[in-house]
Amino acid sequence: MPERRIAFIAPHADPLACHHGCPAPPEQSYLEELSRHLAASGHWVDVFTRWESPEVPDDLAWAPNARVLPIRTGPSRPLSVDDARKYLPAFHDAVLRRVRERATRYDLIHVNTPLGASTACELSRRLDVPFVLTVHRHGHEVHAVGIEREIMQSASRIIVHSPAHHSAIAEASNGELSALQIIPWGIDTRQFRPIDLLEARHVLGIDHWVPLVACAWHPGSALDMSTILSGLAMLRGVDPPIKLLILDGATDARSRSGIGDLRSMAGALGLQDRLIVAGERVAHVPWLYYGAADLVAVAPPPDAHHTPYLEAMACARPVLGFDVEPARFVIEHERHGLLVPRGNPESWAEALRALLADGTRRADMGTEGRRRCEAEFAWPVVTKRTTDLYEDVLASEHRPQDARYSIEKVTKSPASRDTEGLVGRVHAGVRAID
Repeated sequence: MPERRIAFIAPHADPLACHHGCPAPPEQSYLEELSRHLAASGHWVDVFTRWESPEVPDDLAWAPNARVLPIRTGPSRPLSVDDARKYLPAFHDAVLRRVRERATRYDLIHVNTPLGASTACELSRRLDVPFVLTVHRHGHEVHAVGIEREIMQSASRIIVHSPAHHSAIAEASNGELSALQIIPWGIDTRQFRPIDLLEARHVLGIDHWVPLVACAWHPGSALDMSTILSGLAMLRGVDPPIKLLILDGATDARSRSGIGDLRSMAGALGLQDRLIVAGERVAHVPWLYYGAADLVAVAPPPDAHHTPYLEAMACARPVLGFDVEPARFVIEHERHGLLVPRGNPESWAEALRALLADGTRRADMGTEGRRRCEAEFAWPVVTKRTTDLYEDVLASEHRPQDARYSIEKVTKSPASRDTEGLVGRVHAGVRAID
């Protein structure tokens, strides 16, 4: 693939979030990893994002070939999606102005969430280059800004992360979004890596003889956690006692409240001494906690990300999950772990008993899971699939090199004026919400 210059539009996904000392939401991790790997592949990447720290300069080269260009709109701190939406009109205008002032030429625009689709659409029109959109969550993002779905239809491709994700977005859009393409979420197989179980437990201060199940959970997965805890209660007589290591890494109030609810639920089942809560440290050394476990149980996150499954697999640990999406997309039952019916604590307990009783089986599943991560989900693999998509888009658009103009040279065709009017209606709607 020839060297390309790519502009990422990310009004609510600062790739430097983790460097600000904040836990990075999945969309920010995706943007950081993909942009960094694109740059490492020889492409030039500029990320336009709303500023979240006053200490970040206006033009920061944060990796070779990769720059972050913070847009100073709104307060200089992380915001919720709803709060960030209030500043979309100012963000939109500032991005267009900055590109015009820099007179930078781009081959392609990639917008990280539908929240920035209107800006990407207008920038695409003015620069006469295509734009690609990533939708990370199933259905609600399509409806997030109402009329914005019309702008999404202008995207040359829309990236989704699994077959179920594809179906959900297609259904939510009533079949109006036809350019959907599946490229899975990536996993950093250098960070999430196999580690000796005894070594990990020594570092964390966990007894080496304890049967230990790491549990990847989310505050919104309370019903699945109820199943897991109820299943664990059915194995209360197992000796030595099975411990459940809660991988929370939580700093926000909702997550802390969720941990309190888990403790109460465990106490009601007589399991108060079986829970080990990892705390904030897990966000810094997650592979160490996965490595300390005999296996990993996953309570599916409500947004249907398959990240927790990949993290466990990359650390060569078998997964005990529920037979739902996205587990079915990532986990092959009996090969990478076991999938049991949702809401059935008896089945969950029996699967756990079987896995803990067979160390060879666990090791084989862990090896197969690691192998699949390396072959299909490692970030270099995902980046290659993304760059292949870029090249398909650029080839199908038939834009020769001399047909790409700097922003100040573009004239407004009738079609362009239609798009500009649509962008204006979106922003008018946002202002009305304010």
